[in-house]
This record gives sequence, C-alpha cells and structure tokens, in this order.
Amino acid sequence: MDITGLRNYQASMSQSLTQATSQIFSDVRATADKVDQKKQQIADQGLQRIQESTSRAQQRASLIYTYA
Repeated sequence: MDITGLRNYQASMSQSLTQATSQIFSDVRATADKVDQKKQQIADQGLQRIQESTSRAQQRASLIYTYA
C-alpha cells in the first residue's frame, strides 16, 4: 500500500469513527430524554395521588368536624 492509500484509509477510518461516535451520542441523548420523560411521568402520577389522598383526607376531616 502506498502513502496515498494509507492516507485515504486513515481518512476513511477517521470519518467512520466520527460518524459512529456521533450516532452513539445521539442514541444516548435520545435514551436519556426517554428516561427523563418517564421519571417526570412517574413524579407527576405520584403527586396526583398525593393530592387526591389529601383531598379525601380533608373531606373526611370536614365530615368528622361537622358531626362532632
């Protein structure tokens, strides 16, 4: 293999590695975004359950106070 061939091979490998790295980082970002969205969804559902429980507890407390 001559010098030109080696340079072309090196340039080709460099480009391939750069593209692969870019794709990997893109995939990692997409996965991280999905995880963040799922965590937010779980947090929102937990907050909603707490709010519903608080509302029911306040209603019961109000009924107890009314009949006491």
